[in-house]
Amino acid sequence: MTGAAASNLLHRRRVARQVGLHLQSLPVVAVLVFGSVASGHVDDSSDLDVLVVCWGFPTLEARRALTARLGVGWVLGATDDPMFPVIDEGSVAGVPVTLHYQVAS
Repeated sequence: MTGAAASNLLHRRRVARQVGLHLQSLPVVAVLVFGSVASGHVDDSSDLDVLVVCWGFPTLEARRALTARLGVGWVLGATDDPMFPVIDEGSVAGVPVTLHYQVAS
């Protein structure tokens, strides 16, 4: 891994820890990083994909409060994808982040 790639990976892992700390405000069962950051194959354009498993989907108000603490420019939404019916997308410390919410059963 080149110096730039290692730096990109470390930065994204720091952002992942920061996001994880903020997620403690929700009824979270587990937080998992997946995708390129989890596999260690990142570049300047790599985003951070975070699976957020909760006891129930967080309310829109709770998600707004969370993303306001993380940064600006967040888009909160829902999808037709049964695997990830609720996602929020934004940026933290210059890294594109997608929060994929799922309910524990």
